[in-house]
Amino acid sequence: MKSIYLHLSVLVSSVLLCACGSGSSAQPTHSVPEFHPSDYAGLTNVTVTKEQLNAAWPLTVSSVNLSCEGGTKLLATADGKKYALNDAAIRDGTPSIDAVRRQGASLGALIGRASSLCANTR
Repeated sequence: MKSIYLHLSVLVSSVLLCACGSGSSAQPTHSVPEFHPSDYAGLTNVTVTKEQLNAAWPLTVSSVNLSCEGGTKLLATADGKKYALNDAAIRDGTPSIDAVRRQGASLGALIGRASSLCANTR
């Protein structure tokens, strides 16, 4: 059952990152670098930086270390402090990433990357 939720989570994250066509030929103002979950095969944590995501960087800190605990809790550690990227981590008592999130910024790129780590923590 957890596997279904992981795949659903990755699918939802992918949909959130999708630049769906609106009939306009205008280019987006910024794009998220292409990411494949297989890029993180075998990893239990990974550092993502502002430089890697460019204008799509959603945080006020310059980098985070992403991880997944217990197969469901998505976490981001910045400046030695751990933040929750999802409800499972918040329910476990981890403070929300909103403390270092730029107002209105999408967390889809970080959530997708952290979700891909969950398969490696079981």
